[in-house]
Amino acid sequence: ADAKTKVYGDLDAALSYSVGGAGLAFNDTLTGTLNRATGEAVGSYAINQNTLNVDPAVAGNYAVTYTGANYTITARPITIKADVQTKMYGNVDPGLTYQLTAGNLVGSDTLAGALTRISGENVGSYAIQRGTVDNGNYNITYLSDNLTITARPITLAADAKTKVYGTLDAALTYNVGGSGLAFNDTLTGALNRAT
Repeated sequence: ADAKTKVYGDLDAALSYSVGGAGLAFNDTLTGTLNRATGEAVGSYAINQNTLNVDPAVAGNYAVTYTGANYTITARPITIKADVQTKMYGNVDPGLTYQLTAGNLVGSDTLAGALTRISGENVGSYAIQRGTVDNGNYNITYLSDNLTITARPITLAADAKTKVYGTLDAALTYNVGGSGLAFNDTLTGALNRAT
């Protein structure tokens, strides 16, 4: 049997063979066909003699030895690219998603697992990583992108104050508005007033 190879998801190539040893005599022929072990996942599958043999009319004139080979199914190449993501500081991460940018999935195949990102919650850019995204029948090329954390908009509103001439100033206070402070963050420093 001739060794054969195909990419996962492609159609099988025709099984073929060569005749060695002393070869066939006269106009004798072989009849029947080879077959291979069943399966479509990535791996090697034995090519079997099945019904391939010398024509029964002359079979007694031959001592046939069959040498098998393998039908190898290789991983299908695809490329996936992480989608750019953004979030405001203090918010939960958006779902990390990706697009198939080259190649194709076969039938109803899907990729299992999830993307991950470099850890961190401060304003900045964090690389999105392949994480556990996989399918054993595919050779995945992964293209990264970033999750960007943007500054959280807040407002500070000074509270109006009043005092009687000659008395001490009341403490200057304020309220935080806008998106508010995240986590357990605090503000430092103090307000002052015109002299």
